[in-house]
Amino acid sequence: MKFGIYSSIGNPVTRKGLDKHVDQVVEEAKLAEKVGFDSCVFGERHQEKDGFLPSPLILATTVAANTTSLRTGTMLILLPLHHPVQVAEDSLTLDIISKGRLIIGVGLGASEADLQAFGVDRKMRIQRLEEGIEIIRSCWSAKKFSVSGEAYKLTDIQILPEPFQPSGPPIWIGANSQLGAKRAGRMGDAFVVDPSANLETSLELIDAYRKEAISFGREPQVVVMRDSWVARTTKEAISDYGPALGKAYQYYWKKGLKAYQGIKSENEVSLASLGKNRVILGSPEDCIKEYHRWHDATGADYFILRMRHAHGYGPSHEKIMESIQLFGESVIPNCA
Repeated sequence: MKFGIYSSIGNPVTRKGLDKHVDQVVEEAKLAEKVGFDSCVFGERHQEKDGFLPSPLILATTVAANTTSLRTGTMLILLPLHHPVQVAEDSLTLDIISKGRLIIGVGLGASEADLQAFGVDRKMRIQRLEEGIEIIRSCWSAKKFSVSGEAYKLTDIQILPEPFQPSGPPIWIGANSQLGAKRAGRMGDAFVVDPSANLETSLELIDAYRKEAISFGREPQVVVMRDSWVARTTKEAISDYGPALGKAYQYYWKKGLKAYQGIKSENEVSLASLGKNRVILGSPEDCIKEYHRWHDATGADYFILRMRHAHGYGPSHEKIMESIQLFGESVIPNCA
């Protein structure tokens, strides 16, 4: 198994001091590289009230400049919000700068406020995503091409230079629906399972993804993203991580995420009510056991830990560093 970390950067209280949060995330990435993690990735949000930094490729560039072997990238770029030629050019530039350490994760996005901010018609989201992926791959081929789609019409486009990685960085597609999972099977190099999905839902999505990937002649790769935390004891892990995760879940519940629609009251949203078969948390022994259980159930060989929550007020940088260190020392060597 390989492991990566996902970092959100924001400050829900004042939206200030984000430059210090960036410094902290860089230190976390450097430590993650040192103790055996494979990657550090960043997400994209817009029109938020917490100062969530909106440009994941810029954050990934910062990490790439401060590490030597750690892969970095996006989890996810909300591709319908962006012109794919620009994404392709920015990505190949970072792929060259990082000497082939870039992963590009893309997704559909759902926020109406974000769509309005970028002037994107909701009805065109799927076309912009699917055509966008194909355009990005064509850009990375360094060959001249044209496109006449519903969302984009391009004539005699050629993008140079080529990316560092042959054929370009891997494109991982995240989704939380059957249709999205099948799209990842048709078009992606991997499928990223949303951290809000419990094990049962994850298995349903992975099954749909695998069948579609195989039917299109692709080798399936499953990437499972989890809210995850390790501490010396389970009690300490709950104390360190539970409050921040609870606040993050309340945020997602208010946003109406599908995974939380059966919960009627915000007071019911907590680690205790939502964590079972969703969160991987506890002592090193607990986490080793759980990652093996998820690996055996899903066939996933890549896990991304969501440790830093912009919407959840923490945990603190010091606690994150302790958890990364312990995970690298005690969990990764036992999940080979």
